[in-house]
Amino acid sequence: MKTFFVYIIESTQNGKYYIGQTEDVDKRLNYHNQGLSRFTSKYLPWKLVYFEEFESRTEAMKREKFLKNQKNREFYGKLINEFKIKRFGSSAGTPRIRGCLADTNKMKRIKKLKWFGSSAGYPENSGMPVRHGQDEED
Repeated sequence: MKTFFVYIIESTQNGKYYIGQTEDVDKRLNYHNQGLSRFTSKYLPWKLVYFEEFESRTEAMKREKFLKNQKNREFYGKLINEFKIKRFGSSAGTPRIRGCLADTNKMKRIKKLKWFGSSAGYPENSGMPVRHGQDEED
């Protein structure tokens, strides 16, 4: 069974975020860091700061659209921090997928990725203002 990921990468040059979805996060991160994407090529290099796993591309695309509609650095920052704390026990470091990116010695190799949910990333639990797209229900 294929798995799909929604990811957030951050430019180490200026702190900009880029949100996308893919089947292979390692490959996609390398693609961004090789300058092959028009937007991300302007802000090299990039590091992975967040990801979620989904069982279908449709689910991943819905989540990607929701995250992109937020357009709120505070929202993304809270989501990323909570993700790091759940994954690694602290907000230090960078997520690692199959050996990709290691910013600190504290991080453990992730063998099987599963997203267990985040109160920061879902509107009903976040406590933060949430922007809704035109086709999303309130």
